[in-house]
Amino acid sequence: MLGGESIVCFAGEDWWYHNPHSNKHLMQELARLGNRVLFVNSTGIRTPRLFRDRYAWKRIVRKLRSFMIFLRRAEPGLYVLTPVALPITRRLRHFTLLVNQVLLVLQVRVICALLGMAKPIAWAATPAACRGALALRRSWAKLLVYYCSDNTPFLSEVDTPFIQMLYARLAVEADLVFFSGRRMLKESLGLNRNSYLLSHGVEFEHFAQALRPAGWVPEELRKLRTPIVGYIGEIKGINTELVGELARLNPGVSFVLIGNVMMDVSALASHENVHFLGRRPYEALPAYLRCFRCCAIFYRTGITFNDYRSPKKLLEYFATGLPLVSTRLAELDGFAHLVYQASTAEEFHHQLQRALSESDPDLRRQRIEAARSRDWQVVAEEASQHMLRHLELNGSKVKAASSA
Repeated sequence: MLGGESIVCFAGEDWWYHNPHSNKHLMQELARLGNRVLFVNSTGIRTPRLFRDRYAWKRIVRKLRSFMIFLRRAEPGLYVLTPVALPITRRLRHFTLLVNQVLLVLQVRVICALLGMAKPIAWAATPAACRGALALRRSWAKLLVYYCSDNTPFLSEVDTPFIQMLYARLAVEADLVFFSGRRMLKESLGLNRNSYLLSHGVEFEHFAQALRPAGWVPEELRKLRTPIVGYIGEIKGINTELVGELARLNPGVSFVLIGNVMMDVSALASHENVHFLGRRPYEALPAYLRCFRCCAIFYRTGITFNDYRSPKKLLEYFATGLPLVSTRLAELDGFAHLVYQASTAEEFHHQLQRALSESDPDLRRQRIEAARSRDWQVVAEEASQHMLRHLELNGSKVKAASSA
């Protein structure tokens, strides 16, 4: 097992202001295995559009608050850094990335020196860190891992061709590439022969708390009509027309969506049985899930970013044993017997009725076991084995070259 190493993670998210994401879980587990971790918060990948995107201000305020923290020890063996960086602009993108590369490398080298972290493994989880991560690999890091959990070039509001270029370069030049989704892995195998599937995990014991028959019931759910169909996650890329039609067809059902609202949902304001509760603490999520009769994924399909998604929430839902209804996603095909999938609003309505009336204890058990088998500890151990194998292989090559 990988232990005693230093790891610098260039994340695509912010440690402080998101509910735990895959990078956070993985770095926590790698730190628990005895490695020292510097988690570098995202420097951003979108071009700010302050007057065209009303949700941009939320991201800016969140980032400014993170800047004020700068560097802090989050857990034993794990430090979080919010690096100083310039926002990416379309006109000056090459200049901006060059400046950010210099700033990023300088800050990381100084912080690592202060923390006693030498010759680290560089873990890049966003194309925005491409140049900085590659610069560190050439001059200092012993290994570069690219962890691709989303089809980032097709994220809304990014410069797709430019981010695709960064993604391809990082995928080609990294020593190891991990993909959380089978579709991206299959389509990218030609870029790097050291590419592997590292599917998402789940903090099983946390979400399995929803299995307890009794417990605290959140105040905002007590007066809602039941059954409750619930969604947990950032409210973005949601098919609002689908949710509205389901609300109309099922007036006796409450549709509850929990998470930061990052899109226009005004079209759903007229539906009294659709409730947006906003972001709730990660620690409280099992209490909300306990009140659901069924879970849902409402992603709008036909959008490239969504069509490649491998939802982290899938296993979080499975840990509760609850039935799940979802729009049809390629990454769910491996769980076709455990997920009610639909392509149209009419089909989703039909599948929702099946889910709400499900009474098969074996399906519930299979979902729970599927989640239990992919605890984040298991996923981190898989990643550590790949990294350890590659480090040992490189070490053997260096010894062979020096003796020749």
